[in-house]
Amino acid sequence: MDMTIRMAKYMRDNNKKYKMLHVAETCCWTEGPPNIKILQRQRSRWGRGLFQALVVHRKIMLNPRYGRLGMFILPYALFFEFFAPLIEFIGAIFLIFLFLTNQINFETFWLMIFLVYMIGVTFSIVTISFDLTIRKHYQTYREYLKLIFFSSIEAFVYHPLIIIFSLRGYWQFFTRKNFSWGEMTRQGFTKSTA
Repeated sequence: MDMTIRMAKYMRDNNKKYKMLHVAETCCWTEGPPNIKILQRQRSRWGRGLFQALVVHRKIMLNPRYGRLGMFILPYALFFEFFAPLIEFIGAIFLIFLFLTNQINFETFWLMIFLVYMIGVTFSIVTISFDLTIRKHYQTYREYLKLIFFSSIEAFVYHPLIIIFSLRGYWQFFTRKNFSWGEMTRQGFTKSTA
């Protein structure tokens, strides 16, 4: 993220024409973290890196001189990437407070939770269906069923961890602790034989 912002800033500062494109097809695959400890390190680094990039490039934010980067991309990163874990954490604390003070209408509460959950699952199923009908990145229907299963429990298992790990990264940046990238243990891919 930092390197991309620096390149775009350089081109804008020097009045050079440039174009950044997104390659829709996967050019390479990264290895996902094999356990929670390494996932925590990765996501904390990502949170710390996001905080750092927003601070370092704060003069670009909402600056029309930098075009879409300043007016849309960095504000999006601030409001939807950086603030999201903070808002979700504060919301969870507030929900616990409401629960302890008996201020929750459980008839509408469960309905709202179910609605939000189903919106997330629906987006996942639409995305998985798109891949199944257009791209076919996975070999078997069993792999697609696994994706649907894991996307259905993501909100309760994976997502809360990501919020905690992101906030940990913010705290590390804010307190200036643990600025090294750390080691990302890799196991490597194995090629399955037919």
